[in-house]
Amino acid sequence: MRENKQHHLAIRIQLIGRVIGLVTAGFSLIFLIAEANDGAANEYVTADIVADLLLAILLVIVLTGYIFSWWREGTSAALLVMVVIGLGIHICVYAGRNHLLA
Repeated sequence: MRENKQHHLAIRIQLIGRVIGLVTAGFSLIFLIAEANDGAANEYVTADIVADLLLAILLVIVLTGYIFSWWREGTSAALLVMVVIGLGIHICVYAGRNHLLA
């Protein structure tokens, strides 16, 4: 009986984690798209298109990883770890002079 309750608790925690991940990744992607749209509309903003495009690609991969986690947990976990490494490299390259603060 106790193992059954722990199993249901583990399933609920997995579900909560997946939903939080999807909401977070979706919000980040929408935020990035809105920022890019605002930068394109304003001629005075000098946005780095390559940095924004790389970040958008990484966020799309994160969103894909979270969606894929509903079926294959191990594969999506490996994908998300690789994306986290990619985001760390992106921060190191594009942080400018504030590498320690990033």
